[in-house]
Amino acid sequence: MNRLIKIQWAIITWAIIMVPIIAYSNLSFHTEALVDDLLLIIDPDHDGAMSDTDLTLNSVTTAATTSPGVTLKDSDAPGADKEIATFQAEYVDGADGSENADVLIYTWQGGSKTLIAQFDESDDQWETSKVINSSGGFIGTLTGSSTSVGGANGVDSDDYTDGSIFFEHLATATLGIVTKTTAVDYTIGTTDAKEAYGGIIYVTGASTITVPAVAERMAFTIVTIGAVAVSLDVSASDRLYLDGTALSDGDKATNTSTTGDMLVCTYESSSGFYCASGSPDGDHWTDGN
Repeated sequence: MNRLIKIQWAIITWAIIMVPIIAYSNLSFHTEALVDDLLLIIDPDHDGAMSDTDLTLNSVTTAATTSPGVTLKDSDAPGADKEIATFQAEYVDGADGSENADVLIYTWQGGSKTLIAQFDESDDQWETSKVINSSGGFIGTLTGSSTSVGGANGVDSDDYTDGSIFFEHLATATLGIVTKTTAVDYTIGTTDAKEAYGGIIYVTGASTITVPAVAERMAFTIVTIGAVAVSLDVSASDRLYLDGTALSDGDKATNTSTTGDMLVCTYESSSGFYCASGSPDGDHWTDGN
């Protein structure tokens, strides 16, 4: 009887010790099998070189780490690192359940990792230091640098929603007409490039006003203050249609030296401008050759 009891206790003791071990062994076996399968797909030769096999997963969750990210490498890139782009995220603030984060997109430019776009949580907006060139237009509100919506850090688009607003020629978020007053020879756009895109040039002294080479959407107005002799000169290869008459390439338009003389010019084609003139005395501007 005592012997039977001892055998039973031995069996119970063995079970208490071995069952967890067996269970743990089974868990380790399955986990190792999954790892081996992944390694076989990613590194079939077990030589540390990644294979060209596509790996499809439903989702990927990174281990908790500071600024987690994914780096893309291109085998066509020179050198050893092959890095060409990185997608990264960063925790910003907020308690558990109310976290806020930034999302960053980097590319390599000139051999350096360069931030090209970022969702900035503090401003609740996407930001980029690069020009946006869109042939399809934009919907909503766009903001650029503090001085200009167009330019190196702004928006370059031929179409804003309905095509009526061209951002490369907007002055600032507060729109208005750019003006310039001069008493001497002056080239339009010297003080502000936007003078050639809707600007008004007031002339108070005898002078020649020169316009840059013709470009799409250019438009400007010349107004004399005082009875001063003024001419508008164009590039040698550009043409003026003056009050409907085509002048020879490079010819200038000259006023009648009356205060209040006005010349309104717009882009006509890649060949030049159309200008309409007027004067309080009724005389039009003429071909000054």
